Amino acid sequence: MAMDSQAWDRRYGGRDLVWSAEPNRFVVAELATNAPGRALDLGCGEGRNAIWLAERGWEVTGVDFSEVALAKAHGLAAARGVRARWVNADLLVYRPEPEAFDLVLLAYLQLPAVDRRAVVQAAAAAVAPGGTLLIVGHDSSNLDRGYGGPADPALLYTAGDLAADLESTGVHLVRADRLERPVAIPGGERIALDVLVRARRPPRTETGALAADALVLPWFTCLRDALHETDIRLFDGHTHLGCADPDGSCFELDELRGALELLDGRGVVFPLAEPGSYQTANDWMVEAAARSEGRLVPFCRVDPGNGALREAERAVARGARGIKLHPRAERFSLREPAVEQLFAFAGERRLPILIHAGRGIPSLGHDALQLARTHPDTPVILAHAAIADLAWIWPEAASRPNLLFDTAWWNMADQLALFGLIPAGQIVFASDAPYGRPVAAAAVALRAALAAGLTPAQVASVAGGQLERLLAGSELADLGPAPATPARTPGPLLERVHTLLVAAAARLAAGYPPGEYLELARLACELPADHPDGAAAGSVRELIDRYGAHVATDPPRRGPRTPGVHLIFVAAAVARTPWLPLPPPQP
Repeated sequence: MAMDSQAWDRRYGGRDLVWSAEPNRFVVAELATNAPGRALDLGCGEGRNAIWLAERGWEVTGVDFSEVALAKAHGLAAARGVRARWVNADLLVYRPEPEAFDLVLLAYLQLPAVDRRAVVQAAAAAVAPGGTLLIVGHDSSNLDRGYGGPADPALLYTAGDLAADLESTGVHLVRADRLERPVAIPGGERIALDVLVRARRPPRTETGALAADALVLPWFTCLRDALHETDIRLFDGHTHLGCADPDGSCFELDELRGALELLDGRGVVFPLAEPGSYQTANDWMVEAAARSEGRLVPFCRVDPGNGALREAERAVARGARGIKLHPRAERFSLREPAVEQLFAFAGERRLPILIHAGRGIPSLGHDALQLARTHPDTPVILAHAAIADLAWIWPEAASRPNLLFDTAWWNMADQLALFGLIPAGQIVFASDAPYGRPVAAAAVALRAALAAGLTPAQVASVAGGQLERLLAGSELADLGPAPATPARTPGPLLERVHTLLVAAAARLAAGYPPGEYLELARLACELPADHPDGAAAGSVRELIDRYGAHVATDPPRRGPRTPGVHLIFVAAAVARTPWLPLPPPQP
């Protein structure tokens, strides 16, 4: 239909919606993990995408030249209990505020090339630094090979057309694809061919968690360099994506990829907590992993109280390579019949099951151990160093090779206990991103492994080799028993520093200011110039100073933890293990 507002008013004039009240599937898939901010929906029609964004916490402006469509959008938003700003304007003359929106959306706006280019460039100009531009439309090939959409080829376009439109606009392409979209019709289904382009305006300066990652990177690279004769390939076994978690956490795909690319690492990924069903989030994990060029491996997250087996079967059929269970978030025990069914299903396919075994839950180790015994073909990974059960479960580990432990925890004392008591072949590196950061988690885990006496080959296995074998369905490597001797301890002066930093880190991890502990730790680093621990104390002080400089940039807070706390985690690890490699002092 031509760009005639009166004609569109007539089309929208019926009682029923012209389009579905539900958002477009590609909009959901691409934006489900974006942090809420200011959003602009250009050509919003009856508001289905704008309202979905508003429901997820976005401050939304919807623009359309049909007053009738906007009236329907207003009514639908009111019925759904959300608010949005609706603007009646012709996109050929409307010019949004420059660099003002964290998201700009164009969904199925089909215009002749000259008009399309003007609207696309105006849309790109409205994207704020760090923001996203998402365009979805009918692909040119749909005319001959697909179903539905405009019959006029002048109104169709390709990803290449949009890429050309965006040249010199300052936004960078993230994705440019042609996609298939199933369309239900009487008696069957047809396939429509759509185009999708996603672009991002680079931030003016990187002040968020990725900046903190760069600050802590030297404390990882010095350990990797010390193991230069061993092939250390990091594979993070515990990362999340999503922006709907009740604790306010939000972690987007671009940030996860950036955090892993910093280490040239890979990661297992699954959803943060989602309200209702995990189906959409699990599908998005599979799709994101498929586009990651091998960087990500998807697990599905399921709720035993909400059709867990059915969802696991569906997600695994689509490409999920393991299962995540969170007894704390979903409020269940491992004794429930649905959990037994999941273990039987996973055992038939040798799929690993990762279980939250950290803080906030009663002991679940006895149940996990029983499940591991009953289902010997199901690899069971207890997350967060199994801190709730480690005191008693460690003697059982050696006789139960399908019971593994991940390192996703910040406290160096727990890490040293894990590496000192559990055979290296049953430990896998993990960060718990975004609650942990891969680079900081790697620095802490490698220091703990080396301090506990692991060999370079064992360290390489923990870092990623064993997880590679696990996900390939191969036999796990037997790397021998746990170390026989406890790790060394620091001298009394650095023991003071370590204790103060643990106190500060505990407060920061819970989202509170560090109080006086951090400044006392910094003062405790003022060792005499000729003291044998002087270099380590200086390195700790540098990490504390880097944390202070990072906090001074007012980095965004996107969850319960204080931004930059990971530098303090590493500082505490250095204070506890001063004899291990350190980066050279920075000028």
